[in-house]
Amino acid sequence: MWVSALLYSGLAAEGMTVTALSYIGPELESLRRMYWDGALGAAKKHIDATTAALNTRLAERVGGKALSVMNPAVVTAASVAIPAMLRYVSDYLGCDAAGKGVYADPLEIGIDFTRALYGEGGGNDGGNDEGKGWREKLDAEGRLRLDQRELEADLQGAIAELWATGEPGDPPEITRNGLERFKREYAMLYGWQVEGVDYAAPCTVDPALGPEQRVIDLLD
Repeated sequence: MWVSALLYSGLAAEGMTVTALSYIGPELESLRRMYWDGALGAAKKHIDATTAALNTRLAERVGGKALSVMNPAVVTAASVAIPAMLRYVSDYLGCDAAGKGVYADPLEIGIDFTRALYGEGGGNDGGNDEGKGWREKLDAEGRLRLDQRELEADLQGAIAELWATGEPGDPPEITRNGLERFKREYAMLYGWQVEGVDYAAPCTVDPALGPEQRVIDLLD
């Protein structure tokens, strides 16, 4: 609707680019059922179809483009609410710490996204995939893939092995280590457990917040 409003009003800029952030996930059955074969997957397939239609319209009208962007799994507030995702990301983090696979945090993914979308994309980076532009990261369906490192066979094989061997109530050591790292990463989303921060130090709010700023202490 937003893109249509801009096109109908003649306010869409030449070369306008639209991106829709999405996620496919691994072939791991527990996640695949939700993320691609279930209700969440249906929504993501709808995103793909909508983005493809917008890509055609933008290209015809303003020489622009629309891309579905497939991101890797990261620690977010949603990670603890989606069934199976907490365990999966914990295993991902644990495998990374054990030297299997590479985990990229949300900031790194944002940088990778920006470089892919707006960088030169010449690919002359000594084999480092991060330097490639968006054209070199499209899959057969025209989606921008930033999840290559998550889906590498060695990492996914290690995660699948953990899921196959772990017993309820007694997760493997790699999973336990990953869960502790997940907790730290999650706390840092809200400003806690950040290295170098003295949480016991007094903090003076400047300017002071009070009734003049319409801030009322309900317990006073």
